[in-house]
Order: sequence, then C-alpha cells, then structure tokens
Amino acid sequence: MRALSFSKEGKIEPTVMMFAPTATFVVDRTDDTNVAAAQACTGVANDCSLRGAIIKANATAGADTITVRREHFSLRWRATTTPALLGDLDINDDVTIRVTERQIPL
Repeated sequence: MRALSFSKEGKIEPTVMMFAPTATFVVDRTDDTNVAAAQACTGVANDCSLRGAIIKANATAGADTITVRREHFSLRWRATTTPALLGDLDINDDVTIRVTERQIPL
C-alpha cells in the first residue's frame, strides 16, 4: 500500500492518505476473444488478451495498468452496447496502457 503525507499550514502533525496498489495485467496473446480463458490475466502463459485485460481492468477498482508488447492486434470491430465483450474496447475506469518493445517475461 502506498501512502501520501502532507502538512497544512499551521498544523503540526501530517495528514496521511493511503492508496491501494494498482493492478497490472500483462497481455500475452494477440487474438481478439472474450472467452474466459483469455480473460483470466493471472500471469499464466496465454491467458490474457487485450480485450480480456480491459474487461479485467474495468472490473477492478482503482487505476490499473495494462502492459502490451508492440504487436499487431486483429480486433473484431462491431459497435455494440455490451461493455468490451465484442467490437469496440470500452474502458470504464482509470487505466494506463504501457507498450513495450521487448518480450514480456511471464
């Protein structure tokens, strides 16, 4: 857990605010699927698609990080109202998408 402390003018003791750690999801497959096996994002090989990572980040409270290797992703594009399950990728929470050039160690 991270902490931020600050002092207000005229106040002797600092105020401490605790922040929960953010979740990180590592994309390790390039196919576009919403099957459960591609949404686990647990660190086990081949269990986290880009769509799966976004769905997982949306379901996790707080700011999250999605790490992807620079690849070509084929997305099945179809505008829907279903949150990120098909078509567009709906991001509904604070998320940072980090792109790396290197192989991501699992």
